[in-house]
Amino acid sequence: MSNRWFRRILGLCPVLVALLWIAGVAHFRGIALSATEWLVVVAGAFSLHVVGRRLSRPAPMPKLPPDSNPVTLAALAAAVVAVPAGLLGGLLELFVESQHPSETSLWLRTVWHGACAYAVCYCGFLLRLTAPRAAPPGT
Repeated sequence: MSNRWFRRILGLCPVLVALLWIAGVAHFRGIALSATEWLVVVAGAFSLHVVGRRLSRPAPMPKLPPDSNPVTLAALAAAVVAVPAGLLGGLLELFVESQHPSETSLWLRTVWHGACAYAVCYCGFLLRLTAPRAAPPGT
């Protein structure tokens, strides 16, 4: 697979994981969405993705040392984000539990939030870390 296709697929992964995240939360809460409602959710997610891509100006990434592995760096950065996201998700689930009880254990729901946050951040960081570098000015 070429680098171009790899980057395109990797760019779509955060949206797909976010949709999976929504599906998990809906399942935990016993919310059954119809096909039309899922179509609206998917269309909204991809629309936000396209608008966000067009409006964002990625900050330049520092040049990585030659012996560094972007996969490892992306994994470490995603872990740093996923732990607080999982804890925050667990706290929100604990708060919502009193209003809308769920049959799924609190620990599984907390891990779900952390894992989805990890996957979204990992794909985003890896996409930025593997971006082709622009040629230095004057060459």
